[in-house]
Amino acid sequence: LCSLPELKKTALGPSSATSRSSSLNRDAEKSCSFPRASEFCSLHIKTDSILTRSTQPKKEKREKASMISPDPGARTGPSRSLLIQSWTLVAVAFMSLVARFASRYLQISGGNHLSTSSKSNSVSSFESHRRIDACRASLSKFFRRLAADDYLMVLAFASLVVVAYSGNEVAANGSNYVEDGETDGWTEEQRDRAVWGSKMLVALEEGMVACLWLVKACLLILYFRLTSNLPENLAVKLTSVYCILGFAVIQTLYLGIWCRPMTKYWAVPIPPGNDQCKTYHHHLITLTAFHISSDLLILAIPLPMIIRARLPLHQKLVLCFVFSLGVLVVLLAILNRYYNFVMPHDLVFLAWYNGEASTAVIIANVPFLWILLRRVFALEAWGGRKGSDPRAGSQTMERKDPEALGLRD
Repeated sequence: LCSLPELKKTALGPSSATSRSSSLNRDAEKSCSFPRASEFCSLHIKTDSILTRSTQPKKEKREKASMISPDPGARTGPSRSLLIQSWTLVAVAFMSLVARFASRYLQISGGNHLSTSSKSNSVSSFESHRRIDACRASLSKFFRRLAADDYLMVLAFASLVVVAYSGNEVAANGSNYVEDGETDGWTEEQRDRAVWGSKMLVALEEGMVACLWLVKACLLILYFRLTSNLPENLAVKLTSVYCILGFAVIQTLYLGIWCRPMTKYWAVPIPPGNDQCKTYHHHLITLTAFHISSDLLILAIPLPMIIRARLPLHQKLVLCFVFSLGVLVVLLAILNRYYNFVMPHDLVFLAWYNGEASTAVIIANVPFLWILLRRVFALEAWGGRKGSDPRAGSQTMERKDPEALGLRD
């Protein structure tokens, strides 16, 4: 009876039992001075020890459970970092696309109606209608004179969005790109999410191939216009055939040969003997071979024209720099494959996929921005003499389709 109040306090407050267990035990033993109280003393001591043992394991179990089965909708640190990085690059690529079309608009329409202003503060109704009609005519002219590579660049940007979205879905949900036996302890929910992530991995590969090859098509169309009646025109045609052949081979092998049936690409777990359905090693080797070789061929096309062009040296250097930016895409492709093969079962390659595709879109839009930069920063006109040397086959960059490069307005 002497220790019963303390026993009640201990039972009502298990948190305090862990911190005061030793002191309560000593007080209970001292207060039990008659034989009948020994039962209550032993009951108090046993209850206190049970509460002490049961408090900490529950906390550890809760913490461990939170680590094993996180919230399916929550994003981890690396996944959130990829989300920010990928959509930031998409935003930069979108800005380059908008700048490209703004520059093309200034080339085609002249943008004269944008700078017209009335001397008086009030504008007559007739003047307003005249400006609206001029704007409509200029927009109509703009859309009529857009080239095929302008529309293909829009498709390339759409493919970049697919790459960014699917890459983030793979990072958030996982995939079957894991070590053998790792899926044995997965729950049904984890398997369903991995199936979805594996499907997004297929979409990522398709979006990546589409984005890179659409960018190649845009550059080849530009070079085809620049090299008409020039020896380099044959090189453009041969490179185009090589790119088409490479695209057909890559798609045929990826969709019909490396993993059969195709549904095994998102099987969880992957059946034994079907490693190519999750590692993509053969596909990546084929893709890298055609991608880098075709990029090097495309980079080599404008260099002879720039060297023969009758331009000042500093302008030749600027053109060489602009048309050599594609080397960055080649370097990113090499680094991407390096991390694919050196760090297997790691999703670090997703960041390189986004970086490579975004850089390709941005660099392909750079040659078209000169007029916009001139208008914004009031730069001087691009100099250089017109003319050509028929005997040497030289030709200035200005005389041959200046709108394509955006070097003159």
